[in-house]
Amino acid sequence: MKAVTKKYTKKIALYCQEEIPDGMGGYKAELVKKCTIWANFLRPKFTPKTMQGDGSNVEITQGISIRPITEVKKDWLIKYKNSVYKILHVDSSTQGEVILTTTEVKKCLDT
Repeated sequence: MKAVTKKYTKKIALYCQEEIPDGMGGYKAELVKKCTIWANFLRPKFTPKTMQGDGSNVEITQGISIRPITEVKKDWLIKYKNSVYKILHVDSSTQGEVILTTTEVKKCLDT
């Protein structure tokens, strides 16, 4: 087992949504856990939004830094403690790390 460096101190789980046969000729969407990895949460960013009738005008995004893995994709979910984050963007332009831009979609998960 590799030692965890100080940079990556939070353990997160990555999930994707897959179509699973439902046994009746159709499919149902199901969350599938892809991996558990160490990550570093970056400083949150506050981005102005256009008014869309929802009353909020600022979107909070959370950057999460991980070691490079090939399978992570946009729209996957990240679970960390009692929060779920949706991946909005995957930036692999920096050598040795991948920056995931996320937004929190759910708090106080029962799982």
